[in-house]
Amino acid sequence: MDYIKAFVTGGLLCAAVQILMDKTKLMPGRIMVLLVVCGSILGAIGLYEPYAKWAGSGATAVSYTHLTLPTT
Repeated sequence: MDYIKAFVTGGLLCAAVQILMDKTKLMPGRIMVLLVVCGSILGAIGLYEPYAKWAGSGATAVSYTHLTLPTT
C-alpha cells in the first residue's frame, strides 16, 4: 500500500507541474524554485513533514533529487 500511495502522490505532483508548464510560459527552473519555496513555506508552518510522512517517497522525490549534494 505504501508503494501505491507514493506512486499516486508523486504522479499527482508531477501532473500538476506538467499542467503548470503547459498552461504557462514559466521555464522549468522557475517552476523548480516555486516548488522549493512552496515546500519551505509548508515546512515553516509545520505542514510539510506530516505530508511527507504520509505520502512517503512520492512527496520528497522531486525536492530530494534536485537539492542533494553530490556524494563522491
